[in-house]
Amino acid sequence: MTSRRVVIAPDSFKGSMTANQAGQAIAQGWLEARPDDQVSIFPMADGGEGTLDIVKNTTPDSQVVDVGLVTGPDGKPTPSHYLALDDETALVELAVCSGITLMSPLNAMAATTTGLGETIRAAVANGVHHVIIALGGSASTDAGMGALQALGLRATTLDGADIAEGGGALAVIDQVDASELVVPEQVTILRDTTATFLDAPSMFGPQKGATPDDVASLEESFRRLLALTGDTEHHLTPGAGAAGGCGWGFAHFLGATIIDGARTVADITGAVHAIADADAVVTGEGKFDATSVTGKVTGAVITLSHERNIPVGVIAGIADPETVSGVFVSTLTEQSGNVDDALSSPEKYAALAASHLAKKMSDATD
Repeated sequence: MTSRRVVIAPDSFKGSMTANQAGQAIAQGWLEARPDDQVSIFPMADGGEGTLDIVKNTTPDSQVVDVGLVTGPDGKPTPSHYLALDDETALVELAVCSGITLMSPLNAMAATTTGLGETIRAAVANGVHHVIIALGGSASTDAGMGALQALGLRATTLDGADIAEGGGALAVIDQVDASELVVPEQVTILRDTTATFLDAPSMFGPQKGATPDDVASLEESFRRLLALTGDTEHHLTPGAGAAGGCGWGFAHFLGATIIDGARTVADITGAVHAIADADAVVTGEGKFDATSVTGKVTGAVITLSHERNIPVGVIAGIADPETVSGVFVSTLTEQSGNVDDALSSPEKYAALAASHLAKKMSDATD
């Protein structure tokens, strides 16, 4: 058996394994099937949950800065922090303070990004000039208005009252006033999707608790926001729909630049260079489906591998078999027999899925 250089670059399996845990389990399973291979693990993120930790682990001079309690997505206090990359640059992760895992039950019409704005404001107050925002994993569909209001934007109703928090309140916005808005010198968005602004309600609203009526209301509110602000450009940017439309809100009001989160993290961690030298690549995530190739980690790793004609496999909790051609897939549910067992022992079944994948890829490529 010829030894191969194998790069393992998974995302987190949301709610069951961190990217590092997934990487370790996949490596264990792969080496059980192919013990002579040289395996390198590069935990990944795409701007969603876990991005801050992964960047912290690969930038030794960075420092976590606690900002105390901020407003959680459900309006309750929640702790927050950001990562100071240097004296003037900070990475803020939305999932830390406004993430979907912080809200139960889910409520797309009430969830807010206020805590994200409060965290950004704290970073600016500490002298940060360049704010990098990892936008994935949000609970909200509020177009970023909660965060922007925390930064000083006034969004008011017809009678001049400030609107309430959450996507549902967007329906009654009559006027916006950005004259007191705190705008960092530079804002960069790490997007985890290529969705545009008007795509966000239908594409992501249901997974945040939106009913069909809620989706229709949010779509109408998003169109009203575009008319109210006169925007004809930013809403079409890939990633403007990230985090329930936050990409658009930050691009329009803060002048943010939106970039590919997964590719940026791959550059930071060194995964890009490692993949270029690999004989085989394995990535992974909880659910592998059509959204995986629209800005997610798996899509980015698959693209990087295909660009170099390197065989690539995917370990997933569950998978849509029609998602991507030219990719080897092995799932935890195939190994466990059902979703509940896979969720109860994800590392065990990830290792088994990886052993299965290693044999499948060897048979096809040897």
